[in-house]
Amino acid sequence: MRERGVEVYHAEHLLAEAIVKPEVKDWACDHILNEREVGIAAAHRAREWVQTADPTLVAEFLIGGITRADVARNVGLEWESADPTSMLLPPLPNFLFQRDPSCWIYDGVTLNPMTKPARMPETMICEAIYRCLVASEEAISGRIFNVGRNSDNFRVREIAELIAEEFPGCKLSSGAASGDNRSYRVNFDRIQRELPGFECHHSARGGIQELRRLFERIQMPADLYQFRAFTRLKQLNYLQATHQIDQEFFWSTW
Repeated sequence: MRERGVEVYHAEHLLAEAIVKPEVKDWACDHILNEREVGIAAAHRAREWVQTADPTLVAEFLIGGITRADVARNVGLEWESADPTSMLLPPLPNFLFQRDPSCWIYDGVTLNPMTKPARMPETMICEAIYRCLVASEEAISGRIFNVGRNSDNFRVREIAELIAEEFPGCKLSSGAASGDNRSYRVNFDRIQRELPGFECHHSARGGIQELRRLFERIQMPADLYQFRAFTRLKQLNYLQATHQIDQEFFWSTW
């Protein structure tokens, strides 16, 4: 293509150039290396790594994936239970097909949501590159953006109610109030106002429906669903009973 005068860009190089900027590092941590994707401890360590590592290396791992062997330090339950070749962050094997997550049509560009969960991060990476490249420095420099939309701003109880609505036969029960009055509600007006064109492509209810379809497809058995590793309190009790963490929930030294 270059021989025919076409200007060719490599997504990995563009991502590495974008990750140099602090706001893009934060975006990658919030969207790709967050607690839901890699776990609480791993997300904290990943944020430290992204801030200090070579952007070229960060881009390589975001696209190629991260295995347990790539992470020398214990970063939580998934790391602890995985074998050296297990993927802590799945790779994007189809990322070379750039016509899929994004397409340029004359002076316009589309960001296309991928159908398969394994390919959804491709669109997020493309969006991170584009929004960094097209936004003015005044719009993003030193700015913090909550990424999301106000209509999907839920408390834990409200998410549980959505789950109960989507899973037939589900009965919802809750314990007495603990006196913890902290609120995790945030506002997403800024990103809607200052990054024109930003749009969320997924919703909480849509994610719940996707999980239900997945559980039905793999016929998830009750014993696997109730396994201690999937319930925080059960796992913490196990780790303390086996002396892997102390009473203050710090990892024990061996």
